[in-house]
Amino acid sequence: MKQITNTIYKADKGCFIVRIVDNFIMGEDIDLGSADSIDNYKDEPYTEESYRAFYESLGMEIPNKNNYEKEKKEEE
Repeated sequence: MKQITNTIYKADKGCFIVRIVDNFIMGEDIDLGSADSIDNYKDEPYTEESYRAFYESLGMEIPNKNNYEKEKKEEE
């Protein structure tokens, strides 16, 4: 996981950020509240199926992963 600002984190390539206490998938980015800690989360690799299912469960169009991977490279 990569810290972007004081409260914003981005998952490693091919991972979702998952809340440890209940394994709830937060997504590929997270913006922590003032009373939260990144220690409450972990990176967890996703499969093609779990990636698609996550975004479909939110009623969102599935992001173009090629663009996501390009953004990751530019940040490194």
